[in-house]
Amino acid sequence: MRLKDVFFRKMTILYIVLIGLLSFELFIVGPSAIVLKENIDSIIRSNTFIVSFKSEPKEIKGVELKEKIKPTLRVVKNDDTLTGDECIVSSILMPIVNEGTIYLDAPNENGEKLSCTVKDYTAYNKIYPYEVLISNEKYNSIKDDYTYIASVKSLGDLNKLFRNENLKGVQDVFSSLYMENYLEEELVYNEKQIIIGISIVMLFVVILVLFFNTSYYIKANKKKTKKKVKDNSLNLTIKSATLTILLGISIGYLSMYLMVILDLLSI
Repeated sequence: MRLKDVFFRKMTILYIVLIGLLSFELFIVGPSAIVLKENIDSIIRSNTFIVSFKSEPKEIKGVELKEKIKPTLRVVKNDDTLTGDECIVSSILMPIVNEGTIYLDAPNENGEKLSCTVKDYTAYNKIYPYEVLISNEKYNSIKDDYTYIASVKSLGDLNKLFRNENLKGVQDVFSSLYMENYLEEELVYNEKQIIIGISIVMLFVVILVLFFNTSYYIKANKKKTKKKVKDNSLNLTIKSATLTILLGISIGYLSMYLMVILDLLSI
């Protein structure tokens, strides 16, 4: 058999269409997933996290533990200029100040809340990642544990941190307005990863079926000559399947490129 006899058949058109559609899906979803991942990583790198552990933590790859702090709901730091219950509060917390008092923690087992009296307010970026400055006396009265200010390099490192068996809790300290959309963007990214994964598996299956189908077609339509010249089934299968795959991928890429051009022309 010749290559044209194997390649030019009805089944080849079906395979080209399927490979073209799957390739188009990958060419569209793939780059957008990469851009989304870079955006998520940028948001994560620009933010600070308060991380609590059950015991003294070991080194975690991709996670930088910058400073050990006190375990309060509000991120506090001691200030030598303050005394007693005095505190300086980040301006971003002004809406939750209650008659000059701000609560630093949830109620304890006796229903008591850790609080301080607001002496003054300061700009958010001046004390970030801290939210409240308190006196040394107040700071030393807070029970210590394994709580740290931490930074993470990427979404993968953040997920690795969440899977840490020694982890007790993670609190976000937002330094970017974009962080508000972090969870939504992560959800979209995970959906795109699923789509990409399914498309790759389906593409692999289609290519596998293509090879087997082509091979069986050649074997079923061999020409037996008097000289007993045998068709090179493997060679024909590889050539025909490769042409089919390349043509399908090319159609998928060109369709994506055409869609981009049409979008640009419509602006």
